[in-house]
Amino acid sequence: MTEKNYLTISQVSTGIQSAIAGAFPRSVWVVGEIQGLDRNRHRGHWYFELCETSPEGATFRLGATIWKGMQKKLFGPGGRCAGVFEPGAPLDGTKILALCKVDFYPPYGKVSLHVQDIDPEFTLGELEARRKALLERLQQEDLLDRNAQRPLTEVPLRIGLITSVQSAAYNDFIKELSDSGYGFRVIVCDARMQGDESLTTVPAAFRTLEAHSPDLIALVRGGGSRLDLSWFDREEIVFSIVHSSVPVVAGIGHEIDVTLSQMVAHSGMKTPTAAAAFVHARVAAYLEQMIEMGDSLTRAAMRCTEREVEALSRGADRIRLGCRAAMSDATGFLQNLGQRLASSLLQRVASETEHLGLAVNKLVAGRHIGRLARTAHELERGGERLGRMAIRTIENSIQHLALLREKGRLLDPGNVIKRGFALVRAKNGAIVKEVEGLKRGDPLTVQLRDGRLSTEIKNINQEVLDDQEEGHQLEIW
Repeated sequence: MTEKNYLTISQVSTGIQSAIAGAFPRSVWVVGEIQGLDRNRHRGHWYFELCETSPEGATFRLGATIWKGMQKKLFGPGGRCAGVFEPGAPLDGTKILALCKVDFYPPYGKVSLHVQDIDPEFTLGELEARRKALLERLQQEDLLDRNAQRPLTEVPLRIGLITSVQSAAYNDFIKELSDSGYGFRVIVCDARMQGDESLTTVPAAFRTLEAHSPDLIALVRGGGSRLDLSWFDREEIVFSIVHSSVPVVAGIGHEIDVTLSQMVAHSGMKTPTAAAAFVHARVAAYLEQMIEMGDSLTRAAMRCTEREVEALSRGADRIRLGCRAAMSDATGFLQNLGQRLASSLLQRVASETEHLGLAVNKLVAGRHIGRLARTAHELERGGERLGRMAIRTIENSIQHLALLREKGRLLDPGNVIKRGFALVRAKNGAIVKEVEGLKRGDPLTVQLRDGRLSTEIKNINQEVLDDQEEGHQLEIW
């Protein structure tokens, strides 16, 4: 067997290691997108991949590591990345510029990058450039105010809420609505508020809530770093707000920067609590307006009622005096009539008695005593009938007088009004009995049982009352 030259795996690995060390003698700045970050393995060291997608669609990956000491230096208090990335670590999908030591580990045959520094300005610049491009697109397509033009009801009590359930933002929003004391109904859709998942769960939440037709949709998230909140500058979330058929109130917890989501929303608020306070204040303002209008109407009605009651009282006094005068005149007339009737009857009886006496005398002197007796008897019965007739005439006169009194009482306008009728007077105080002479816009006063109303004629419609005569229909308001 011919002896051949060969290399062992360790020799090949050592050669690769030497070649890489020669090619990358110093640390180099590498641009890539973080994927698969694992912060829980190997005593606090962070392991992930830095990825790049070529224009042709091919993906290149290199494993990367941030040792525990280095991650505390970069992301701990006072670190250059503190306040830019999430306090724990940058999220998957974040594009970074990192100073890396290229290394080859022979036992595993693996090339890896050991991160020694991260330039936060690069990441922020990438985010700002993407944000600026999207903002220009929104302006060019005239989409910034689309959701703001959605009509928002004056009493938004049915609220759709998109947030991370049981987060601080969720609790702050719900507490503010609960403390208001109004009957809000909240439909909650759980969604991720950062990371790649937010780009799918937030749009899905919008679609779900729109199907329930809430009065408005609230999108809320608590505070965070600039990078954390950059997800609300992403096209997927921004256009979900722009194209929402429901007004959106965005409460993103950042006091300095305003996200694109807040800019395109119907109302952009600084915090979740402020978003809930906006909804609460709108309902409270409407209620206050209704109370004020009710008080104003009550005061106006009371003033009108007082004026009408006073006028009605004066009219009732005039009617009462008129009725008394009419009753007094009728009573005097009937008494007069009764006295004349009684006097006439007494004179008639006296005359007939005298005539009877003369007739008796003549009969006594003659031969017709029997006829005289019969005639006397008939005259006696006639006298009795006359007496009874006189008594009936007087009784009928008394009954007629009582009927006249009752008729006067029934015709008293005050009593008529008490039975549910109304007395209508024209501007000059005259009682309106017919529509002839009235015209549209004339003021009228309607006297009811418990007050007066001031109104005016809205319309006069002609209608047929029966086959022979025509009438008019008076419409007032």
